[in-house]
Amino acid sequence: MTRRVLRMLGSRYGIAAILLLVVISVVAVAQDQSRSTPGDGGQQGNTVDNVEPGAPDDGFATPSADPGATSGPAADVLPDSAVDTATAFAVAWVDTGSATAAEWVDRLAPYATRELHEQLAGVDPVSVPATEVRGEGRASAAHVEFDTDAGLLILRMTEENGGWLVAGIDFRRP
Repeated sequence: MTRRVLRMLGSRYGIAAILLLVVISVVAVAQDQSRSTPGDGGQQGNTVDNVEPGAPDDGFATPSADPGATSGPAADVLPDSAVDTATAFAVAWVDTGSATAAEWVDRLAPYATRELHEQLAGVDPVSVPATEVRGEGRASAAHVEFDTDAGLLILRMTEENGGWLVAGIDFRRP
């Protein structure tokens, strides 16, 4: 009897049956694992509903690596000192004029975090799309927005060593 079973398993039909069982087992295990993953509480459909399509990201903003920095203010709106710093940065950012790239970056340095200053070091001021800030800055919890002649300039602010600095730049064209 044992020989007969082994002979049958050794034939092409036996091998096909074994492979079929292996494939069915792998598919069953994969489906079971896809139903529930650690951390989802057994919920189905781990999707994000609030993503809006938009223009491609034209820059990057990274959290500060400085342990003395905070990620943002505790209040709902930034203080006037943060808006003043953002305004000075925005005016210097659009003023590309006849300055060299190094001069332009140096003018931004007093208003920017060390990390942002290092990131701006390789930027050519000719690539700045705006030439003029229009109106006052509008503050929110961690950002100050400015209308410019070419779109919306959004500056991410952070409190560092008792003062406010620009930690990230985003620009949105209309």
